[in-house]
Amino acid sequence: FCAEPNSIFHWRWFKKWRYGEYCLRFETSGAREPLLRPAMVGAYVQYHRVIYGHSRQKRAVRKAIESTIAAVNRNTCGDPRGPWINSVASFITRNASELLLDLIVSFKRRAYLLDREWRLVVRPDSALCSSAPNVADANFDAMVKRGTRRYIELSLPVQLTPFSPITRPPVPFSAVFQRPFRKGAGDLRRINRTLDDNGESNIRVTPAKWLGLLPLECAR
Repeated sequence: FCAEPNSIFHWRWFKKWRYGEYCLRFETSGAREPLLRPAMVGAYVQYHRVIYGHSRQKRAVRKAIESTIAAVNRNTCGDPRGPWINSVASFITRNASELLLDLIVSFKRRAYLLDREWRLVVRPDSALCSSAPNVADANFDAMVKRGTRRYIELSLPVQLTPFSPITRPPVPFSAVFQRPFRKGAGDLRRINRTLDDNGESNIRVTPAKWLGLLPLECAR
C-alpha cells in the first residue's frame, strides 16, 4: 500500500510492468479493522505504517522496549522470585515479541521513503492472559498456504446481517485505476461486471494519469 501518487516503483520497473496495469485505492487507517481478513478466525490483522531507514527503525525499537519496561514497572509488584514469576515472564515476553514483530515487518530501506507505504500485517492473535499461546500459533500455521511461496489467503467477511451492506461496504476499496488505459480490455469489462454484481456500480475503472490523479491514497 503506497501513499505516493506518482511512485515509479509501483507503476513500472525498468520499462516493464511489475505489479500489473491496475491499482486500487484503499483507506488504510490504523484506527479501524481492515476489511480484508483470513477465512479462519484467530489472526491479528491491521495496517501499520512502514518505518524507513536504520535511525528511525532503531528509535522505534528503543521506544517499544522502553515502553514495555515502563508498563511492567507500573503494573507489577511483589517478589520477582515468587511462584508465578515464570508465567508472568512468559506472558510479558510473548506480548513484547508481538509488538516488536509488528515493527520489524514494517521496516524498509530509506531509499523508498517517498512512497510512504503501509503494510497489512497478519500474525497469530493470542489473547491477553492466554493460557495456551501455542494453540494460537498452531491455528495460525494452519492458515498458511504452502507452495512456491508461503502466504495467507485473505477475503471479505461474509455479510451476516440485513444491515451489513450499510455498515460495511461489499468491496474493500473505493476506486480502480488502469495504466496504460485500454478501454476495450476484456479484464476491464470483467472488473466492471464484478463491481456491478457487488452493488458498487459507482466504482468504475478509470485512467491513472502520471500526474494529477492519485492512483493510490492512504487515509491520514
